[in-house]
Amino acid sequence: TSARLAKLERSKTSAEKIAELAAAREAQRRLEALEHSGIPRRNRLFLPDGGAGTSAAWSRKTAELIGEIGRGGLFAVLGPCGVGKTQMACEVIKVHCRDAEDPHARYLLAMDVFLAIKGTWRGESGTESAVLERLIAPTLLVIDEVDDRATGDTTWPDGILRHIINRRYQHGAPKDTILIANLTP
Repeated sequence: TSARLAKLERSKTSAEKIAELAAAREAQRRLEALEHSGIPRRNRLFLPDGGAGTSAAWSRKTAELIGEIGRGGLFAVLGPCGVGKTQMACEVIKVHCRDAEDPHARYLLAMDVFLAIKGTWRGESGTESAVLERLIAPTLLVIDEVDDRATGDTTWPDGILRHIINRRYQHGAPKDTILIANLTP
């Protein structure tokens, strides 16, 4: 029985080591998802309470938005400049990368979307389909400054945003999209 117990203890240790290794790999996968999410450097610091100067209302709205993520929703975060809309979305991305089954998230500016697509016309960023697939794939996509368009006709950028949103909801599992604009609701 002593030999059997020692063997069981060794196997338990091996199983624990395997579990620890699996947990470390999962933590690394989630950290890489966060690092590749595109969160601006100034928004990477974890702010559990929204940071100094934020209101209880901001913290409550952030928590409410986090609670809605994972169901395949489309969310608009609107308000004037400087009220914390981008930070709110970045906090959502951080929680998503930490907790979601598929932590693939992406943050980008609307203008970067438009420029990447236009870059395909000059052969600079692959094909339009490849650019669009990179926007459709994440389980959480945040597009900031959707109100930032060149003056004049906004038909093309509006059409691109609608196309991205429609494609994200036509394929498979629910995907969340957050649009941020410097507009007052």
